[in-house]
Amino acid sequence: MGLSGLGRLISFIPHPVTTGFTSGIAVTIATLQLKDLLGLKFVTHPIGFLETIIEVFHRLGSLQASECMMAAGTLLIILILIKTLKRTPAPIIAISLAGLTAFVLRQLNEPVFVETIADRFQFVLNGELIRGIPQSFPPLQWPWQFALDGGLPFKLSLASIRELSPSILAISLLGAIESLLSAVVADGMTGKRHDPNSELLALGIGNMICPFFGGIPATGAIARTTTNIRFGGGSPIAAMVHAIACLLAILLAAPLVSWIPMAALAALLLFVANSMSERKNFINILRYADWEDKAVMLACFVFTVLVDMTVGVSLGVVLACILFIKRISSQTEISVITADSPENHLPDEFKSSRYFVYRISGSLFFGAAQQATESILNITNDVRVVILEMEQVGFLDSTGAVALRSALSRLKARGMQVAIKLGPKQKSQFKNRLKEVLHDNPNVIVATSWEEIRNQV
Repeated sequence: MGLSGLGRLISFIPHPVTTGFTSGIAVTIATLQLKDLLGLKFVTHPIGFLETIIEVFHRLGSLQASECMMAAGTLLIILILIKTLKRTPAPIIAISLAGLTAFVLRQLNEPVFVETIADRFQFVLNGELIRGIPQSFPPLQWPWQFALDGGLPFKLSLASIRELSPSILAISLLGAIESLLSAVVADGMTGKRHDPNSELLALGIGNMICPFFGGIPATGAIARTTTNIRFGGGSPIAAMVHAIACLLAILLAAPLVSWIPMAALAALLLFVANSMSERKNFINILRYADWEDKAVMLACFVFTVLVDMTVGVSLGVVLACILFIKRISSQTEISVITADSPENHLPDEFKSSRYFVYRISGSLFFGAAQQATESILNITNDVRVVILEMEQVGFLDSTGAVALRSALSRLKARGMQVAIKLGPKQKSQFKNRLKEVLHDNPNVIVATSWEEIRNQV
């Protein structure tokens, strides 16, 4: 996609879609933190917004005051440091203090329990159960040697390619959309402009390398990007430093990282969700935008929250396109120029009843072609010459050309002579379309002046 230049398509996503999508992601991120913020004990593992809210409501009885205090303390430290020491890496300090607090409480055998990364995650190494995260570099291995669910080795064949193709397409599109939307959000925060094709190219290379180390496809993430920018990271170097820092944390500090409380991480993500929520843009669109933009933004927001990010963005873009087509087609004006018309600038000889001048302005495309060409046919049989004045038509697509050709054929069948008046610019711009229109109507006059029409009628 990057090599073919498809990354540029992301620039066509309207602002209400990105606002609704970003706000929806913020709500989703915040909702997913409720379990750890409140220290709730879930029985099921909800994956959707409504399911999570319902589960939170049912498990409020398991609320842990210690987890709430840890989350509130972490959030408070972040806010205080941001207000007082703006260049301080507030999240790192807050998370480190939270981890130190959890360690001290555990060493003092205090009855206060705060769940940490070590309590939540564990793995088996050489038959030994180890809590926390592995303190080792992911080993190199060939992805095609992984066993399938049934324990059978993977075999490349047309059947396996056919089976994998839907997932390949879905993952590729999801990765591209989320990464480029993340870049759009970053542009809005930094005032810079990204190169979408370079983003896709780098993303594709990274995702082709990571399976050799047991990795899964990754995308540019809005939560990490906004956090990065919010605390001073304004260039791609920041992402490289982030990757190196994560690697060093695994190799050198995995036992220490394991002491970080889950409630503290949830508090940080809650802060991130609030930072990326686009509240001001969301409210401004609701207050000042047209109803079409409001509908697009709310549809994108609701479906991002309730269904899925990809569904929300896709629906928002489709709805925006439909409303745009409706808006543009309504700007295509069709009018009959008669001797009594106030805008009549016809030469005197064309003011006779045997002439019918029909003016089209705007875009003659698939959204407006049917309406325009049907109006042409509402002509009485005493008219002998029909002149289509199209000097103000800015765009003519294939659908418009086909509809126009059909209308000309029907006028010809009624014994009428037809002339098309264009400006020199339109005649050159619509050169190929005119060939399509005139294919079945070779006797139609195409002229750039009234004098040409007078001489040929």
